Amino acid sequence: VQPGSPAFDAELQEADSIVAVMMDGKWRKISDAAEFRKVVQDSGTSSLLLKVRREGNEAAIEIRPRRSSSTR
Repeated sequence: VQPGSPAFDAELQEADSIVAVMMDGKWRKISDAAEFRKVVQDSGTSSLLLKVRREGNEAAIEIRPRRSSSTR
């Protein structure tokens, strides 16, 4: 988790596992990093609600992606 990144701002931790993202009022399981990157890319800069597993517990964490200069 890089300082200053959206993940850092949302207080995600390096050992966290993103297990699902809220889409259309339902949790959608995330199977791998590529799928998560696609969800983030498709969201643009809209906030995402993530279900994160940390130390055996699950929590919902909101994150707001930022469009990088390389995707403009």
